[in-house]
Amino acid sequence: MMLIPSPVRLYLALNPDLKIIGAQVAGTQPLTQYQCYHCQAALSLHKEGREYYFMHVNNAEELKCSYCQAQLNPLYRHFKLAGWWAWLPPLVPVRHWFCTLCQRDYHGPKGCPYCQQSVYSTEAALRDTSSATKSDWSLPY
Repeated sequence: MMLIPSPVRLYLALNPDLKIIGAQVAGTQPLTQYQCYHCQAALSLHKEGREYYFMHVNNAEELKCSYCQAQLNPLYRHFKLAGWWAWLPPLVPVRHWFCTLCQRDYHGPKGCPYCQQSVYSTEAALRDTSSATKSDWSLPY
């Protein structure tokens, strides 16, 4: 026995001008033809209570739609989402800071232990060593 998945509800579609339209807005103009913005297949507008939504007209087209596949198969959805973030570099917490106000390096959470400010703290690796040093900031008097 083969399980037939329940149809996926879509809340955005393309109108005949190929502009994205929401289902609630489409409810005010129900005689227009709509397309899926993922696979460009025909959609029909449905209403349940106060809620409007779109569904694929053809079940075969729904099974080919990438959005519907992701909704019907959680493993596929997880795999697809994992691929979207694969190109991001891993997050490395910053633990070495440089305070531009008092011109000191420090380690630990952001917030200079000397001047008690965190606004002036930048990542020490980004520090411009060619800039002025603390001796250049001496007062003229």
